[in-house]
Amino acid sequence: MIKKLIILILFINIQNAWSKPPLATVYDKKQDIKINKNTKDINKETDQRIREDIKLNNSIDDNTLDITDNKSYINDNTLDVTDNKSSINSNLTNISNNKNLINSNSNKITSLDNRVSELEEIQYIVGLEGRVYDSKKWQVNIFADYSTNRNKVDRTGVRFIYKFGSSFEEKEINKLKQKLEELENKLK
Repeated sequence: MIKKLIILILFINIQNAWSKPPLATVYDKKQDIKINKNTKDINKETDQRIREDIKLNNSIDDNTLDITDNKSYINDNTLDVTDNKSSINSNLTNISNNKNLINSNSNKITSLDNRVSELEEIQYIVGLEGRVYDSKKWQVNIFADYSTNRNKVDRTGVRFIYKFGSSFEEKEINKLKQKLEELENKLK
């Protein structure tokens, strides 16, 4: 009976072994579940990292394009700055030239004011005139005027005079001619 009992115990143990997994197998299944869960988490994290890497690469590409565009803008701006510097230098030269012209004009205006002021003063002039030719209707004279205000000869020239009507001298000569004729007539 002991034999039967041992067989029975063995049979039960074998049956239990088949119906229940051994302890190591249950532990392995728990580990497998944890591993599967970790694998899923890792896969999720990997997928997330891949998506983020794609976003990052797209962002890097966009930034690279922006950098290229900005370099182009910087080159354009550098050319514009060079052009502007040239324009500024040209404008500074023009401003300097205009300043010189303004100063020159200011000096000329001051000089003109002084000369006009002198002309507005009473002029004291000593004049000399000489008759070069004289006829009944024409007279030609030369003249020179000396300004005592400016201490120099002010004007020189030639004057042409056309006579309208009879002069005082001509009238007197005509009267004398008439008297002379009367005297001659009386003497005849």
